[in-house]
Amino acid sequence: MRRALLSQISTLRAAPQGRATPRVLASRFCTATEEPQKRPSVLEPKKPDFPSDAGAANGPFYSKYYKLSESEVANYLKRHDVPFRKTGRHLVIKECPFCHPTKGLPANMYKLYVLAKTGVYMCHRCHAKGSWHQLRTQIGGAVDGACTPVMGFDEVAGDNDAHAAAVEDNASKAPCPPRASLKTYHQNLHVKHREMLDFVAMERGLTKEVLEKYRVGLAHSTFRDDEDGKMSSELCYMFPMFSSRRKLVRYKVRAVAKKRFMKLEPKGGDWGLFGFDALPSGAKEVVLTEGEFDAMAVYQATGRPALSLPNGASSLPVSVVQSLERFKTIYLWMDDDIPGQDGARQFAKKLGRNRCHAVQTNGRAKDANDALLKGLDLEAMIANAAPVPHEGVATFKDLKSEVYNEIMHPKQLRGMQSRLLPQLTDILSGHRRGELSIYTGHTGTGKTTLLSQISLDYCMQGVPTLWGSFEIRNVRLARLLLEQLYSSETGRPASTLRENFAEWSERFEELPMYFMRYYGSSPIEKVIDAMEYGNYVHDISHVLLDNLQFMTSGQGRNSFDRFEILDGAIQKLRHFSSEHNVHVSLVVHPRKENDDQAIQTASVFGSAKATQEADNVVILQRKRGGGRVLEVHKNRFDGELGSFQLAFDKESKLFSEKKMRQKNTLASTQMRQSRRDSPGYMIDDRTPPLPLILDKFYAQEESMSQVER
Repeated sequence: MRRALLSQISTLRAAPQGRATPRVLASRFCTATEEPQKRPSVLEPKKPDFPSDAGAANGPFYSKYYKLSESEVANYLKRHDVPFRKTGRHLVIKECPFCHPTKGLPANMYKLYVLAKTGVYMCHRCHAKGSWHQLRTQIGGAVDGACTPVMGFDEVAGDNDAHAAAVEDNASKAPCPPRASLKTYHQNLHVKHREMLDFVAMERGLTKEVLEKYRVGLAHSTFRDDEDGKMSSELCYMFPMFSSRRKLVRYKVRAVAKKRFMKLEPKGGDWGLFGFDALPSGAKEVVLTEGEFDAMAVYQATGRPALSLPNGASSLPVSVVQSLERFKTIYLWMDDDIPGQDGARQFAKKLGRNRCHAVQTNGRAKDANDALLKGLDLEAMIANAAPVPHEGVATFKDLKSEVYNEIMHPKQLRGMQSRLLPQLTDILSGHRRGELSIYTGHTGTGKTTLLSQISLDYCMQGVPTLWGSFEIRNVRLARLLLEQLYSSETGRPASTLRENFAEWSERFEELPMYFMRYYGSSPIEKVIDAMEYGNYVHDISHVLLDNLQFMTSGQGRNSFDRFEILDGAIQKLRHFSSEHNVHVSLVVHPRKENDDQAIQTASVFGSAKATQEADNVVILQRKRGGGRVLEVHKNRFDGELGSFQLAFDKESKLFSEKKMRQKNTLASTQMRQSRRDSPGYMIDDRTPPLPLILDKFYAQEESMSQVER
């Protein structure tokens, strides 16, 4: 082939004008889309060459505005021991995973160029090119199926233009409410219960025209009351969600009187955006808010297109990212609290920092609807919205709102409060993102059971959670979590779950809980890949790994290698936690010691690196006589240490603080009491007085039930 090429080149040199040129000849040996005479800048295509195929096989959707962190590509290659060198904006990989063997020839090496900011790659030897996700899959294997959702929906993936139809087909498989329901619910609000229009105008400051434009309706729905376990019928707002093609895909159902009652219908439906049906077709800017009333407040006050996220500040589904691809500028108006600002930073990275601006109220209002009620200038707030700052450089102006929140909301700074184990909150000051917690204890003390209870506690408060169970299989872990959920909510023994399995399994599916598919010995590189995937696709903010020894078992040739592997795993988990602002809870077994000997921080297996890198060290001690004591030996947040006794109830499979324990009532009393004081993550904490229409509604419901009896 080389001789043939030289022969053609010599022929061209002697060829008269009008014949093939070297550029034409070179194009015969290049792909149709490649410009052969360009230098490595060819890696910057006019439109980023992201995955174009829909479906899990080709990975999740990445916005063309999405930018990697400066060190993300390099860290991934180092984690997988891929040799490379850095040249300007590119990372040049020694051996292309798409090429045929290099046979050790230097001329065949360092041909794969990767843009550090986007991960887009191209090989100048085999001409393979594509997205960062495709390169990751080729190097480390696919991780799309590594996270199994408990939730009953499938994430949608695909390119914005070329695969809109494929996405629509995938969404069509999910149950959708009939479009005629829009008219029914509209009549309930505007005809049957006209008094509610005055109520919304008084309590929310919203006009009839705005409610009509956003197609808000009314209906009654049933909820199980956590306080008494009984089913109750409530008058509810019906907030419709629409796909990017303005298809009705779901309703958010929210009780008017009791705001803790909220659900999505139908179950297993696709994700959509509230307000998408009201958008102008040519809109290039949009305001994204945390709640439905906030979106309507922005539109009423400014006339700007405004949408509400389906999960508030908790998560941004990938299918919603795709629906927002058409917008060149996105204003993120989350609630003026620490969870809201954390969500804004997470979403800005997912949507693309270059097109996102964060709206700050600086303490003047809780959210957009509150700003409307206070008569503030919403247009000025949006106009003054600052671009999301670069992650590597910040000024005090960038930090001002966060400093304000820490001063004005110290309780939020402490982190999420535990409902089942309030004394753990008293010592650790709550559950915070970006920390590494190590849990240890003797074999058989109940570390997995305790950690599953803690994870369920936070997950029920809206924390997207990813479990990596390397010691027990996911089926057993899911069963334990389901039984704990049932017992904590009902106060009944777990053995009675079989009588109500269908109902409680559906409730469990509604939780943002996911499981890694790995079991037993698993390379830390694969585990980190799955964690990064879960953080991007599902906005995971709490990862639990049980346990370090099982995950790294069988790796390394000797004890020295084993210690090095353990230290490397701790270091990578620490970096992931800080880089992605995710709380990592890691179970580490202690060294072999007598069961009657108390465990100390120095007892944690491995070198001292584990406890040095950790923000929190929690030890579950076994007491003589069968009791348990939970001890906090390290607390980097405020340094407070302490311990408290635990009692384990075999019937409920739950731990409870001994002074609060009551037989067969478990910790459900603690949860119910705290739930009244701590509303859910998507629930507004304003509690307006009930209008007369609600009294009329409940009277009608009572009379109808009497007629039926």
